[in-house]
Amino acid sequence: MPGLVAERGTPPGPRLAGELAAARLDQLDEFGLLELMREGRRLTAWAESVELAAMAELDRRRQAQADRNGMGSRAAAEALVDEVSAALTLSGTAAAHRIGLAIALERLLPDTGPALAEGVIDSGKAKVLADGIIGLSTDVARGVERIVLPEAPLLTSRQLAARVRLAVVEADPAAFERRRESAVRDRRVELHDNPHGTRDLAGRDLPADAADAAFNYVNALAGGIKADGDDRALDAIRADVLLRLLRGTRPEELARAEEPVAAPVASGDPACGTEQVREAAEITEVVRQQITELLEQVRAAGRADPSRLLVAEAAHRMKDAISALKGRWCVDATGRAGARVHGHDGYRPPAAMRRMVINRDGTCRFPTCRARAARCDHDHTLAHHRGGPTCPCNLGLLCRRHHRLKQGADWTLIQLWPGVLLWISPTGHCYTVGPDPG
Repeated sequence: MPGLVAERGTPPGPRLAGELAAARLDQLDEFGLLELMREGRRLTAWAESVELAAMAELDRRRQAQADRNGMGSRAAAEALVDEVSAALTLSGTAAAHRIGLAIALERLLPDTGPALAEGVIDSGKAKVLADGIIGLSTDVARGVERIVLPEAPLLTSRQLAARVRLAVVEADPAAFERRRESAVRDRRVELHDNPHGTRDLAGRDLPADAADAAFNYVNALAGGIKADGDDRALDAIRADVLLRLLRGTRPEELARAEEPVAAPVASGDPACGTEQVREAAEITEVVRQQITELLEQVRAAGRADPSRLLVAEAAHRMKDAISALKGRWCVDATGRAGARVHGHDGYRPPAAMRRMVINRDGTCRFPTCRARAARCDHDHTLAHHRGGPTCPCNLGLLCRRHHRLKQGADWTLIQLWPGVLLWISPTGHCYTVGPDPG
């Protein structure tokens, strides 16, 4: 890597980890504390390089398996995203981005991966480089890397992104324009929950000129309201202007009007079983403990990789052990106005049963998916045509993607108790999913 030299003596890895663990913070001066931060950052970069290399290797194996089995490359890629998502508790989108970074470092950026492993750059800068060369030929991508990588240790991620963008425009302006047009075609509006009970509403990949003009319009309206004596912060005024415009308010009606704060509305049907949700949450924790203890026993016996069949057999025994108790729960299960919800004869759940399952599950029941109930199927965990009952003890919300995943041969899904599901991955890793906390 011409121009890249690690500045510290101990290479990142187990030895450096030991040195950092032995450091006494109370015995370091301010210079030493800053040096400790830098060494910790180098060690983190090395650890992330290990994670990304493992992802790239697993991708190679999954693609080879797909080729042997006649499975499409795209389907194999989606399955890998779900596997990594569950293992690392990442959203599907975050897992896909992480795998994309791993593949880019493996195939397109031969010097960036080693720079990350040596702690010369961090994973944020590696991602900037990987994102910047999307859509470029291998030769152009590596040319861009040669230009910008030597500068990367001295730049912030935002500065590096600007440098990468300039290098791409200079190296292949046609490719840069194609990528911009592709991004604009994928423009979208997204809505995201925040931990403090608010939401983010964002337009993504909008045409630059149009986005600038829209922001300037909102800013001008907000500035006028502020100049008229509104004592709110300008950011708050802008946010309220945007919301009210999107909800149909005319510009001339905006002055000094604040977006009202709505009281939170409880979701779900309270008649559909708060007590049942509480029971399911408690059983989820018991199942997690039991599975954890099983895996610890297996590893203590010298096996590092418990098989999927072993975990599935243990789960089925657990399910059998509580079958009588679950049977009594099902017989007693009622929904709104005391309507019976267990043991419906048909395939499609009746309305009361659907409400119960929606109230219990809330979102898709794949471990890392947050798809809302409206986007989910009421899936029979044990297929209806194989004798699975149409009952809350055998129904769960699955988005269409994870419904397809469950129907494949590589994953196993077991509903141990109404609302308590155990997913077993192709590698034998298992994930227990209980009622959605909110």
